[in-house]
Amino acid sequence: EIRSAAENTRCILLFGEPGTGKNLTAHLIHYYSDRREANFRSIDGMIEAGELEKMLFPSSKQADDDSILGQAKGGTLYIADFDRMGKQDNEESQRLQRKLQHYLKYRKYDVRIIGGVNRSRKGFPVFNRILPELLDTMIPLDLPPLRERKDDIPLLIEIFLEQFNQQRKKQSERKRFIDLQQIYEILQVQNWWHGNIAQLRMVVEEVLLKTPSMSVTADDFRPVLEAHGEEYASDTAPVSAETDEKRQAKVTKPPLIITDEDLRRYGIR
Repeated sequence: EIRSAAENTRCILLFGEPGTGKNLTAHLIHYYSDRREANFRSIDGMIEAGELEKMLFPSSKQADDDSILGQAKGGTLYIADFDRMGKQDNEESQRLQRKLQHYLKYRKYDVRIIGGVNRSRKGFPVFNRILPELLDTMIPLDLPPLRERKDDIPLLIEIFLEQFNQQRKKQSERKRFIDLQQIYEILQVQNWWHGNIAQLRMVVEEVLLKTPSMSVTADDFRPVLEAHGEEYASDTAPVSAETDEKRQAKVTKPPLIITDEDLRRYGIR
């Protein structure tokens, strides 16, 4: 589904509760698209409206277009909290959406927009929150929570390891996992894992930081999971997404597929 969306030329609207990996998915869509050689940029839509407008759009006084939109020409721009742009009411958000549509359509900015919405699509008033003219250019894509696609956990753990290692200055400082399958099983013990992708990243990074050895095992995960057991063992979704989770409990979604080849070829940021 991600590859199919990437190969399409239209903009994309990602739906999913907080922590379902919308930013990571946006990176993957950019990588799999024909725009991979151009810039990928991202911005938080919840920035105050005036500041967001200055960052996003070029000033008429600028000789060189160094706006976020300008930097993303030929590439991809991911806007988190797309439906709440400007951290204001719906009217202000749609004003910014209208200005974005103007730059894309009339000023011919060649930028693929990927918008993130921190809710499931079911029950979301999409036609009230997203400008219809902009919505017509977008493909909706649903991202289920990680607890509904736990088979993705091993590959996600490897991605987070690679991100961690890319920050190491020396090759000798790069860490590796010993028996990834056993680590995955530890996460399933006593039905511990009901967290999201953002929480999984936090756990992996904490384990990597606290483990002095370059080889990380399942035993290194145990104390961190025990320390955060109550936080990650609950069946309750985050408050902002609880209703959506219940509505989707019986819906089967396709997993986010990331192959070993992707891990080698894709430059995770």
